[in-house]
Amino acid sequence: LPGARLFTRVEPEKGAKVGRFFIEGARWDVKAGILKDSLPKELKQAMPVIQIKPVTADKFIKKGYYICPVYMNEQRANVYSPLVSEFTLKTKENPNKRALASVALLMQKED
Repeated sequence: LPGARLFTRVEPEKGAKVGRFFIEGARWDVKAGILKDSLPKELKQAMPVIQIKPVTADKFIKKGYYICPVYMNEQRANVYSPLVSEFTLKTKENPNKRALASVALLMQKED
C-alpha cells in the first residue's frame, strides 16, 4: 500500500513482557533486581516491565524467590478483586517475611 509503513517489534525469546503493575508491601530494587523493604511513606510503587517466562514443573525453582500473588486491585480476596496469578520475584531474604507483610502485585492502583 502506498504510504504504508512496516513496524517491527523486538519480542522476547520465550514468554511475554507485561507492564503497569504496582507492588504493595515492598519495593523492587531495579539495580539489584530483587525485592526490598518499602521506603518510608511509599505504600505502593510502580513496577518495571516484567518478563514472564514459561517453565515446566520440573525446572520450577522456588529457592530465592517469593511467590507473589497478583490481584486486579487493592480490594484483595474480594469478589471484586480475585487472585489473577502468582509471579516469582527474586529476594535475598526469607520469602516468609514478604508473605507476613502481605506483599502483592496489583493491576490497578486506587488513589
